[in-house]
Amino acid sequence: MSSLQLMVVLASTSVLLPVVTRREFHTNSVFALSEVGFSVGATVSALVAIKLKSKHPGRMVVLLWALFAVVPLVLAFPSSRVLIIAGYVIAGLSIGPWEAYWSAALQREIPQELQGRVFSVDYMGSIALMPLGMALVGPVTDALGVRPFLIFAAIFHLVLCFAVLLIPGVKDLKMPKKNDYSQGEQDEA
Repeated sequence: MSSLQLMVVLASTSVLLPVVTRREFHTNSVFALSEVGFSVGATVSALVAIKLKSKHPGRMVVLLWALFAVVPLVLAFPSSRVLIIAGYVIAGLSIGPWEAYWSAALQREIPQELQGRVFSVDYMGSIALMPLGMALVGPVTDALGVRPFLIFAAIFHLVLCFAVLLIPGVKDLKMPKKNDYSQGEQDEA
């Protein structure tokens, strides 16, 4: 997951979920049940993922993570309570495998003596821009409108998911072998 995705998509939908659900349905229960659905989906999918073997785990988890785009879309078009809650269950299902496989990949690819530092930097780097995204969602949606911004967030998320699959090593969550680079990249290494 990129910091930009977390800033634009996760931070903004975290702020807008209670706003949209309260405005549309005049209750806090949709907000609460959506968060519960997300947590249950993430837990179930992480448990399934640790048992699942995949030839290309990186590709699988990035494509699953792309499903998170459903969240800004259900908030942009809040036609029913069930649709929003189901969207958050799907979003939870989309994130659990990423968390399971990414942690395993870091442990496998990073020397043990560096793992603590790498895990810390990874976590900090991942969430560093979320407060900025949360702070900006109000002014941005005031300027653009909630629906157009949420549609943009969904498209932005999908574009980054598919773009990251072009990076060598991502599809397998492994450092690429030297022969996976172009000659120019080998000369620089």
